[in-house]
Amino acid sequence: MRVAVPDFRVRRLRAGDFRSVARFIPRRVIGRDGNVVAIDGVGACERLLAAGMMLGAAVTQPNQPSQSIVALGGAVFLTDDYVQAQKTSSEPGLAEHILLSVSSPASPILAAAAVERRNEKGGLNLAVLFHEWDRDCTDEDYVREIRIHLIKAFLNDMRGYRLREIIAECVGEEDLRWAVGGGGYVLRDSYDEWYRKHAEPAPRRYLVGATREEALALPSSVISLLFHYREPVCGFTPSERRLLQAALTCETDAEIASALEISPSGVKKHWAAIFERVAARIPELLNDAPRGLTRGPQKRHRLLAYLREHQEELRP
Repeated sequence: MRVAVPDFRVRRLRAGDFRSVARFIPRRVIGRDGNVVAIDGVGACERLLAAGMMLGAAVTQPNQPSQSIVALGGAVFLTDDYVQAQKTSSEPGLAEHILLSVSSPASPILAAAAVERRNEKGGLNLAVLFHEWDRDCTDEDYVREIRIHLIKAFLNDMRGYRLREIIAECVGEEDLRWAVGGGGYVLRDSYDEWYRKHAEPAPRRYLVGATREEALALPSSVISLLFHYREPVCGFTPSERRLLQAALTCETDAEIASALEISPSGVKKHWAAIFERVAARIPELLNDAPRGLTRGPQKRHRLLAYLREHQEELRP
């Protein structure tokens, strides 16, 4: 008998997500001296999301409302110095140390304005904070589907940025095999010296990463897709980008209005401005049908299909 595939959906992270899935968020880290340091991981994530300094997605299972979020992924952009130091630190706990730094004036996490500057010139370093689900689950098909949805969400959120390097930690040997296999990551550190002296964090961590040059040398890998960059053409405003990002996951204007907390009339005004901008910058996108695309739904479908392949248009 064929087993039904779970009904998973992917959406962008929301402010209330972190408390409902606190089990996925780091709560402590083992310091260099071996002592445990408490982390307000939930509060740190909420502050990062509110400040526009975190990207991420939630995988939901709508037919199970009591446990609707079944997986979570999140990432931030970091300074060059921190990324280089992390690659030589030989200390596990990448996400934990980053979240611990959120309240520090010396935090390596780039603010939204810095991300915009670096995306225009120089390039960005990305760190994966979490890529989590219920790791006690023994249903291999279920976990495989969650992994696939998380990978798709990661690609959707991160494509279109001018990336220089990505770093992440794998949790356990299976994660490592996924990452360095088809994923295209390179093993940076197995933390051998640390684990000779400490039992935690467990399961064992592995630092992986990829530079632009390493990723593009493996064009068939998953990670290589994130390093193909094209200059944006449309020049959407921040509010227009937010609406278009919502439109990629919302089916109706009412859902977009709810997600962005604006009025339905405000949504319509944004669409009018967006179509006017696109018609001026890429006229063939909306007007290459025999009589042009005069109906809103037709124009929207054509535009969203273009944006799925040109994520750079939605980046700061």
